Amino acid sequence: MFAQQEHHYTQFMYNKLLINPAYAGAREVPSITALYRHQWLGFEGAPKSVLASFSTPFLSKRVGFGLTLSQYQIGLQSDFNASFAYSYKLISTEDVAFRAGIMGSIRSHGISFDDATPIKPGDPSLEDQTIRDVSGNFGLGLYSVFKDQFYVGFSVPRLYSN
Repeated sequence: MFAQQEHHYTQFMYNKLLINPAYAGAREVPSITALYRHQWLGFEGAPKSVLASFSTPFLSKRVGFGLTLSQYQIGLQSDFNASFAYSYKLISTEDVAFRAGIMGSIRSHGISFDDATPIKPGDPSLEDQTIRDVSGNFGLGLYSVFKDQFYVGFSVPRLYSN
């Protein structure tokens, strides 16, 4: 089995650009979002998430650009992600707006054993070191708004399993 620990935010409605690149420029005005989440206050190594994103139409309301920066930390592991999104409005009527988008991202995963507390002093499996891996990816998305009352989206934020 394979699994992953994704960044977790409770308010998806304020965080659509992280998951769906087609959302870039969908509000048709420049937008800035900043989110912070710290779970289990008082526990060492508790999960922390920080996100900042910017989205804007570019040259016309049909084209949108977006930038998202996020950092996640849990225990000895830290993860930094930067993504750039481009979207284009394919359908624009009074009742329906339909966008398609693509994004590229760079992710840095790291584990710092410097902060680990070994059960036995001198444990060779916990040498003072930091392991870091950087990978790139891209994703696709669709986003549609109906009469400004509800929205539907579909996205694959990471097409490669790196």
